[in-house]
Amino acid sequence: MLSCLLLVAIAFGCRKKIDEQSKQFVINLKEISAFKVPERNHMDFAGGIYAWPKDEPFKKVKQYPDLHTDKPLYGELPVYSDLQNVVKTLYWVIDESAGSGKGYDTFFVDLNNDLDLGNDKPLTVQKSPPKGAVLKKEYMKQQTCFSPFTLEFDNDDNGSHSIEIMPRLWFYNDSPRLNFIPTKVPRGRFKLAGKKFDVYLGYDSVRDKLNDPLCTFFLVNEDDQETPATWEWAGSLMSMHRIGSSWYQFSATARGDKVTATKYEGDFGTLELGAGGRDFKNLGIKGSAFSSDHHGLAIGGDITEAGAQKLARSCRLPIGDYTLAYATIQYGFLSISISQNYHNDGQRMAKIRPKLAFEKWIYGIKITKDRPFVLDFSNEPEVLFIEPISTQRFKTDEEVKVMAVLIDPKLDIMIRRITKMMDRYDSDGKKRRNQKLTKLDPKVLITRTDGEKVAEGVMPFG
Repeated sequence: MLSCLLLVAIAFGCRKKIDEQSKQFVINLKEISAFKVPERNHMDFAGGIYAWPKDEPFKKVKQYPDLHTDKPLYGELPVYSDLQNVVKTLYWVIDESAGSGKGYDTFFVDLNNDLDLGNDKPLTVQKSPPKGAVLKKEYMKQQTCFSPFTLEFDNDDNGSHSIEIMPRLWFYNDSPRLNFIPTKVPRGRFKLAGKKFDVYLGYDSVRDKLNDPLCTFFLVNEDDQETPATWEWAGSLMSMHRIGSSWYQFSATARGDKVTATKYEGDFGTLELGAGGRDFKNLGIKGSAFSSDHHGLAIGGDITEAGAQKLARSCRLPIGDYTLAYATIQYGFLSISISQNYHNDGQRMAKIRPKLAFEKWIYGIKITKDRPFVLDFSNEPEVLFIEPISTQRFKTDEEVKVMAVLIDPKLDIMIRRITKMMDRYDSDGKKRRNQKLTKLDPKVLITRTDGEKVAEGVMPFG
């Protein structure tokens, strides 16, 4: 009996019990297979890092191997060191060794980084890939798992660590896709505030260390069988999580063997949703905010066991300056989706990742200890044109694509969607549980300076 209990303890790992009064505690992590991560987080890790194969070879590559297909798949794998810097770029190509149309079965990657793929040993198809490596997704056709390769990295302590990566090719509507899956996931387990938690650490992209704030990070409440939180930034090391009545920030070591949780011990303030003089009584907000010191955290009501959030008219937040990462707002009979404005005169901010431009964002939501910050939509909105950009010029009779978004320039937030909610009733007059939702997209009229109409139509929110 004792030996059985020991085997169970070894198999499932012991949980470290944390004193609720602790200002900081360390969670030791042990690696498990990415393909054995529980179902609720399985895609977050077994899904891998996406890459889109191309038809044309890269000019920087000096030599590709002799290929047997008329349609080789070319690509590149950037390896990052932090938010901004690419350490190196590994080029790759996928071949059909038996000839065109016979199936992609050979993967070449420039592991020695000499821009010559002809001297690299090819990776072949795994006849029996690990259980869980082939994903049960209807849209992922012809999944092919190649043998893994290993990347070695030096640590600051004169040591080293490695990452084993498995390439997986698949097709979506005859279009090729590729995933790079780090095959090992560091996991830690602890008890706090009477609940059991698991933490998982991983890669948002291929990196030489796991302490980057953008690295994948999930905190899962095992007691309530909760699915992962769905709010923006919940799945990264930038997230702050509430456990019991306390908020915690998390950081990791470069090799990913430890995670440190630090309790927030500063003051709190209140974010409140206001009607702004309008006759709206049913008000609520849920979603997430992002702080000027680069932390994402949930706003609104409690997190349900399904990982979703409840609406709340107000919520308590650590003091600081924020923007809305993404939020859903119930405003009387309207449902409004809002996010941080990631556009800037024709340039989508997300396109300049990994720099992310956090420093360029406007953090207009000021949470102070003294009085609530009231979000009431009293600022005058503006239309920001994404296309064409202000410096773009056109020839006579040339077709012009126009894209615009509606923003609050003071808070630098963007309206993503407005929906009208209406009650529905059965034939006997009984009110239905679900409401009827009608999208309210703006109609746009474009005229010349003399008033002549050029174009008119519906422009959905971005």
